[in-house]
Amino acid sequence: MKSSPIPTFSGSPALWLLLILSLLPSAVGIAQQEDLQFAASSGIDGLSLDSASLSPRSMLVGDPLIVIRCNVRNGSKETLTGFVSARIAGNLTDDDRYRITVEPQQIRSCEITVRPLIPLPDARFEVEVSLYKIVDGKEVLSVVGDEPAVRNVTVFRGPKLPVVAASALGLEAAPPLDWRWEKTDPLYTYELAMASRVDGELSKEAIGLDGIQFPINQNDWKNTDLLMLAEPAPLRDAATVGTLKSFLNSGGRIWVMLEAIDTQDLQPLLEPNQQLRTVDSVQLTNFRVDSTGPSIQEQDARVDLEDPVIFKRLMHHGGSVGHRIDGWPASLVMPVGRGELIITALESSAWIKPRKVQTSEDPFFQSDYELRPWARSIIDTVQTKRATNIVSLKDLVYPLERIGNPVVSRGLVAAILLCFCTALVAMSIWRLTARDAKAMGWIAPGLALLASIPLVYLAWSQKREIPAMVSLFQWVQLESKSGAMLRESAAVYLPRGTSMDLQSNLLGYAAPDSKIQSGIKTFQTEDLQSWRLSNQDWPTGTWRYQTESSLPDLQAVAQGEFNKDGVLIRLPTNLPSKLQNPVVAYTPGAPVLGAPVTDSQILIDGTFPAEGERWTLDAIVGDEQRRRTAIYRKALESSDRTQTLSRIVMGWTDLFDQGPQWNSDIQRRGVALVTMPLTLQRPETGNLFTVPYPFIDIKIARDGNSSPVFLEGTGRWISQSSNRAESSLEFRLPVEVLPIQVTQIDFDWDLQAPRRKVKLSWLRSQDKTLVEIIGFDGPSLPWKASSTDPALLDEFQDGLLTLRLEVAEDQESGSSIPWRIRHLRLNVQGMTKPSNPLKR
Repeated sequence: MKSSPIPTFSGSPALWLLLILSLLPSAVGIAQQEDLQFAASSGIDGLSLDSASLSPRSMLVGDPLIVIRCNVRNGSKETLTGFVSARIAGNLTDDDRYRITVEPQQIRSCEITVRPLIPLPDARFEVEVSLYKIVDGKEVLSVVGDEPAVRNVTVFRGPKLPVVAASALGLEAAPPLDWRWEKTDPLYTYELAMASRVDGELSKEAIGLDGIQFPINQNDWKNTDLLMLAEPAPLRDAATVGTLKSFLNSGGRIWVMLEAIDTQDLQPLLEPNQQLRTVDSVQLTNFRVDSTGPSIQEQDARVDLEDPVIFKRLMHHGGSVGHRIDGWPASLVMPVGRGELIITALESSAWIKPRKVQTSEDPFFQSDYELRPWARSIIDTVQTKRATNIVSLKDLVYPLERIGNPVVSRGLVAAILLCFCTALVAMSIWRLTARDAKAMGWIAPGLALLASIPLVYLAWSQKREIPAMVSLFQWVQLESKSGAMLRESAAVYLPRGTSMDLQSNLLGYAAPDSKIQSGIKTFQTEDLQSWRLSNQDWPTGTWRYQTESSLPDLQAVAQGEFNKDGVLIRLPTNLPSKLQNPVVAYTPGAPVLGAPVTDSQILIDGTFPAEGERWTLDAIVGDEQRRRTAIYRKALESSDRTQTLSRIVMGWTDLFDQGPQWNSDIQRRGVALVTMPLTLQRPETGNLFTVPYPFIDIKIARDGNSSPVFLEGTGRWISQSSNRAESSLEFRLPVEVLPIQVTQIDFDWDLQAPRRKVKLSWLRSQDKTLVEIIGFDGPSLPWKASSTDPALLDEFQDGLLTLRLEVAEDQESGSSIPWRIRHLRLNVQGMTKPSNPLKR
């Protein structure tokens, strides 16, 4: 008899029945426990808070961002609405809420941003999360038994990160089956990203966005310096593209690895005058890379690989090339707004090699790969702190200075006194002509009484009670394709405690002053684009808040056109008012005032540089102009290269009405600072035009050694020096005017070098020889001259002219008087040549 492979059991039926009965209570207990868990989590009326955790988008550095991710369950058979509430434990004056609607028998996730305590605890803190249900139109706190259903999320503060990065580098391939011996490649996009951070002495920590929806609120990106992107899905979502464009315009950097991304998907992120196309893709195993970074040995510039790598050959307009292979760009930097789009066209595996030695014992500072020697220059391009806001809204005093009754205009008082004096003189002449001067005894007091009436009224108006008001400073950052960002710094004055709401139907947020201790400041998000900030007891006196809103439908660009006088800029007409005191900053360190031609046109010819105390063309400078000048200087004279502005037009307008509004009768005053991108149009072929110095970029020449007399990042000269100096500088014309037939070059050199010989020369590119332009012995006055030297003019036809500055040692030994260069400016006149040499 053969044995069956299936085991059998034998025994009496009574024994089996006893065993089943013994297991039945435990099974019932398990079922009851599951039912109790569901009933406790679902709540009495159906809504329950299933879980709460810290979102990976949270960042506790700089301006802290705390985001809590919650799961809300609806156990009923009807759609229910509630509010998720979160606050830091112990903070009784703030309450952040999110309105959520859950379908029957469903679980919905939401993320809620929690306002941090200032300062945050050093080690750890807890966030309390609760759920409110809507019952008969009232909010009812969800309870379990007799206790509120509150979940605590513990937050630990990690180390400070010099450069905060987010990554969407694709998903790693699944490991092979155990019985297969196929080769599995690492996720090279991830390895390249981590190698660049570790080689830059940065932690591998990054905000993971792989395979998930990108946050679309700019508040969620405020601490992120860099996005490393290697998957195409985010670039095919319209909302995400708009968010990334705003991130770039605000100073962020995006590193795009082109393995799986088509250059066509990057076009919405580029400026209107930029283009990027893929010509073809080739496979390489042996190649040489030319880089613009520090010089390296020849063997380090060559790459020999066993497996071929893909290299996408690109055609581009605009931007600068960091690495080249056979003349084709391997890395490309496209300036977008105040940020940069960095593109690598060579497959990621070619940039790295296996790491031989780890430089740290900390796992967060270790990686399996390291950058090749020629690739290390990309670290300074990518792993860099983002540009900060040109105006610190929290520290801005402008709104506070506008609180109160308006100051009487000095012009109005002067006009009243002038009218009184004129009338008095006229009446005196009249009575003298009539030979009856006695009448002046009552005429003069009468005129004085009449003149005093408006003065008394003006004085009374200053002493009357200050009404409830909000003083606003708006910074409106117009963008070329993705709308605009509206940021507000506000000061509110209330004569008495008031209950009111700040409401908005735009994507954004509001941050009230943390010093406000009265009432509960509740920030409630109604849906994606609707929110309100409320308090039942806003305090008496003056207090502040800041807001940020997205204006997707507001788009404006300033367009510049070259003519014989300079650059004529056409301003947008969809602003609240005429743009006042416009300043153009096209190249770093060269802001210039625009001379008005019409209400919507200004001319830039370099006559009015914006520097020192001159930031307006108005003849009379009042208190308001001085306040605006202080903001201009802080924005445009910063020594921080991350704050350097370029390719923009700035100016002042009336307030924008699209911002958040109070639902109370409160006076509204203030001003808007508008920044908008500036694009240049190519002149017609054969037209004579002038390129003023503000549109000529200055770079340090990479060939040869140069003394640090010019700061390329800020576009400014060093304040002074006592050493000899030799420096080569490249003066670059805008690409819109190339190729050009130069007819004249105007030099403006302001140099003070007592007891020193100085010389200015230009470099002939054919034979690398220097041709002297001018030499001085102890110059102290500015030098201006024009040149029509044919050889010099021909050198500039490709838009690049290299000038050599030489400052000798002090002629008296034993002493050294400092020297300084205030500026070296070039104005270029010429005509545009055909871009196609076959076209006449």
